[in-house]
Amino acid sequence: MTVAVRLLCEWLFAELDVGRIELTTAPENYASQRVAQRCGFQKEGLLRAYLLHQHTGQRRDGLMWSLLPGELTYE
Repeated sequence: MTVAVRLLCEWLFAELDVGRIELTTAPENYASQRVAQRCGFQKEGLLRAYLLHQHTGQRRDGLMWSLLPGELTYE
């Protein structure tokens, strides 16, 4: 997954000249958070009641992450 996220970010920055990429994860989704961190995303904060659960219709918190040009990492 990390490789796929890196490739997508590279493409967004290089081909579409995107100035910022945002990623949202569920607070309990540690695997997605590790992918974000490995790619260089910075955690910006908790968004309360941000995500809508498709099946239950309930709102859930989300963690906001961002990546700016030049911050993509390959660790």
